[in-house]
Amino acid sequence: MTVRPGGVADLGEAPSDPTGVTEEAVLDLAEAAVDVVTGEATDFGRFLRSAGKLAVARQVSALLLVGVVFALPALTSTSVATEFVWGYFAVLTLSSLLGLGLERLAGTVVGARGDAPLVRVLAPVLAIRLVTMPVGAIGMVLLFAFVGVHLPAVAWVATCVWLAAAMASPVVFGALRASGSSTVEPMTMVAVRAVQAALLVALAVGGASVGQLLGAVALVECAGFLVGMRALGGLGGTWGAWMRWRDLPVRQGFSLAGIDLLGILNLRADLLLVGHILGATPGATYGLLYRVVDGFSGVVSSAGLWLFAESTNGREGGVASTGIRARSLRLLPVLGLAAAAVVVVGAGLVGAAVPRIASETATLRILAIAFPLLCMNAVEVHVRTGRGRTAEILRIYVALLAVNIPLCIVTIHTFGMAGAAATLVATELLQAALLWITAQRDERALVGRALAVAVGGALALMAMGVLANVAGW
Repeated sequence: MTVRPGGVADLGEAPSDPTGVTEEAVLDLAEAAVDVVTGEATDFGRFLRSAGKLAVARQVSALLLVGVVFALPALTSTSVATEFVWGYFAVLTLSSLLGLGLERLAGTVVGARGDAPLVRVLAPVLAIRLVTMPVGAIGMVLLFAFVGVHLPAVAWVATCVWLAAAMASPVVFGALRASGSSTVEPMTMVAVRAVQAALLVALAVGGASVGQLLGAVALVECAGFLVGMRALGGLGGTWGAWMRWRDLPVRQGFSLAGIDLLGILNLRADLLLVGHILGATPGATYGLLYRVVDGFSGVVSSAGLWLFAESTNGREGGVASTGIRARSLRLLPVLGLAAAAVVVVGAGLVGAAVPRIASETATLRILAIAFPLLCMNAVEVHVRTGRGRTAEILRIYVALLAVNIPLCIVTIHTFGMAGAAATLVATELLQAALLWITAQRDERALVGRALAVAVGGALALMAMGVLANVAGW
């Protein structure tokens, strides 16, 4: 791998290209490809391979399930499809909202375990997860009441089971990730989603009820959790460790929980408010559009989770231009711009293929504008939390929520779904700006350059979206 010279001062130069695509970013992309293909033993190469496996698995698995969800209206009745979609969104939203930082806490305790068995140090974290399971059921009641959705009793119980497995699995796979395992999680994820997708198609065509659809995917989700537990080594000899909560870094755990909670509230506020203000059916439509953001966030968070692991061990490179952090800040926003450009150009084709969202292609294009900003924000948030700067991120998230919710309410009432999408872009831009403002002096140039790339990319995407709408693509 060629290492280019250059220090922190070089990163303060503004990119000359208005899209923010610099020569350094292109070279980073080329070098990253060499690292992955040749298997060169560099820190960045190992990071990319690990994050890449997870990112690809998340995208493939998401496409498998989302593709069937998009097709459900053609396979079953509208009411069954809508109810399933809301059960699906409830699991996505609440499993994220109630993550409570336990996935990252699992990585923290496993990274510091020494010679102790994986499952023994993880047991108290799993015990906390078990204790918080009833909160998921309460959250479902509140969420469905908020958006005006009523599921049959069987469907409601099945969604609870699905949610429980979806809440527990990240803790297990976070521990495996911290132990250096980069294969079990992606393979299990793809297998689970493939089986779920196949069962959904077969059951929907056969006229199954929404309870049967949700029950089938819930059982498969539970199987995925059990596969992860087996990879940890099972539960043998760990019963005494389940209650050793004193061994956990409690203060850090609370901070990570706050960051997870506020982060998902900021990311999901528009979806929940669309369902509350515009109704369950428009909310489900916006939720389908929002799966584009969720899918992209899955890729970015895959890199972020591995960055968190590297940062907790001080291996992310600090402000060095050749470190994992700096190269991620140069590379990921450019990749976000490329992915968003595909969405902007292809939104019309998606609308033609899925009639339910045909009238909202402009909203889909607005959501894509946030992609480069999401990349920069994910890198910095995971690095700083991995470095223990949780109070800093908590303050930023509180400020974002104070702006996000009132702005979202106003824009939805005024512009509908497009207003909600625009609010997401605005809050991601605000978050990026706050991350630059709160950066330490030696980080300012590094973060500032990433901010310039992300903002330049967002402006270019906005111009592309306007042209696409005018041209009627």
